[in-house]
Amino acid sequence: MIIKSNNKRLINFDLLKIVAFIMVVFLHYNNKGMGGGLLYSQGFTLLVFKVIESICIVAVPLFLLITGYFSSKNKSFCLRKIIGLYILFYSYRFVCFWLDFFIFHKEYEINDFFLLLVPSNYYINLYSVLILLSPFINKLFNLSKKIVIKLILILVILFVVLPSITVMYLSYFEKGFITGLSFLTIDGDLSGYSIVMFIIYYLIGAIVREYDISFKKIYSILIYLLMISVLTPLSYIMDIWNYNNIFVLISATSLFLFFKELKISEFRFITVLSSCSLGVFILHTQNLFLFSYFSLFNIGDEIAKGFLYAMFNMFTVVFSIILICVCSDLLLRFIVKPIKNKLYSCYFVNKKIFDLSENNNNNIIDKS
Repeated sequence: MIIKSNNKRLINFDLLKIVAFIMVVFLHYNNKGMGGGLLYSQGFTLLVFKVIESICIVAVPLFLLITGYFSSKNKSFCLRKIIGLYILFYSYRFVCFWLDFFIFHKEYEINDFFLLLVPSNYYINLYSVLILLSPFINKLFNLSKKIVIKLILILVILFVVLPSITVMYLSYFEKGFITGLSFLTIDGDLSGYSIVMFIIYYLIGAIVREYDISFKKIYSILIYLLMISVLTPLSYIMDIWNYNNIFVLISATSLFLFFKELKISEFRFITVLSSCSLGVFILHTQNLFLFSYFSLFNIGDEIAKGFLYAMFNMFTVVFSIILICVCSDLLLRFIVKPIKNKLYSCYFVNKKIFDLSENNNNNIIDKS
């Protein structure tokens, strides 16, 4: 999704997208299976890393809230809306594969090359399904405001509030997951990595737009800070940094409402940088960055040296990745632009698979 900044107010969301993709890189630096920041840190360093994790856990929800806000009027679907996502995804994936092979001499088997064709990126896949379903979701706003609010409350209670309570309850008794306890799957609620949570965040963003919900900036930022102060201590005793955690949902929504009310003059640099958000998200999640590039910085050894070394290492790794990914995204999008334009000129790509707009529905009724 590209935000066209012909309205000064939209710059606020351009800036929020930049904040969100920076947060995502911090999260992956901390991730125990990626950068390992939270795995290697102890004492005061661990506390600071946990605070940063609590600050940044709202990253993906913010992208979904923004999508809901700007897509709430959409009533149709054509392949063009998602085909660009996969063009970028596969372009970045193949480039990173060969760079990893030639620069870092990563050993791959022939099967690994063919496995690149499998679109194994949860965000791109779920996001594409969300865009496909968005016209149907948006039709909900033809119903009364009261009904829509009731629906979102039911969804939040079932898939956010109750899972949050369950996690806290089981943690208190030092019990792990109990099979069949979740309302989502027999194996649990997937920590919010599900199409249900994507739809919930999308709906919240759309509701903010459709019903022009506003909140004073001071209250929004105070709620966001309060949620950070709740998430951080709880993280020592339970698995709290999940997209379907109630504190994360409140945190993301409050920060979203804060940026919604910001007044920022139009700045070309912000617009250009925000257009790289998807590229940064996709690029830095490739093995080239998450493992080969991370390994260059000896994260575990640097964190062990002390707090200042740990912070220097974190910010060096995170912002060097962002710089590389932004530059690479601008270059790669320029390279694949002719291919993309050629595809976009095809009839089947631009043809509306379905159109749920009122005018189209009226025409269908008349014909029948």
